[in-house]
Amino acid sequence: MFIAYNNAQLYTVEFGNGPRTFVAHGGWTGSWELWTEPFTQLSKTWRTVAYDHRGTGATIAPVESISIENMVADLFAVLDKLNIEKCVLAAESAGGMVAVNAVLQQPERFDGLVLVD
Repeated sequence: MFIAYNNAQLYTVEFGNGPRTFVAHGGWTGSWELWTEPFTQLSKTWRTVAYDHRGTGATIAPVESISIENMVADLFAVLDKLNIEKCVLAAESAGGMVAVNAVLQQPERFDGLVLVD
């Protein structure tokens, strides 16, 4: 599914069904696919969501729009579009900057934060 937001088409995937939601953000050039293996296990008991952020995968966005600020706003757009009020947020590598900024902006939306090197 593509989520249109702020001059971008954010390619988003969702697997599983459960009482808790796990949202994953890739690294600087990593698409959502780097979360495939963990999602195979997590999606058995969790709702799992990931997306290709600006500059990766199938997402379409102008190169000049790639910034931490826009990627944080994109994360909230994905959460809002998918009606995710609270989640555990995970991020890999440089995506950690996006995740930490998001948690600092709206800490009430997150039950936990997972940072992967």
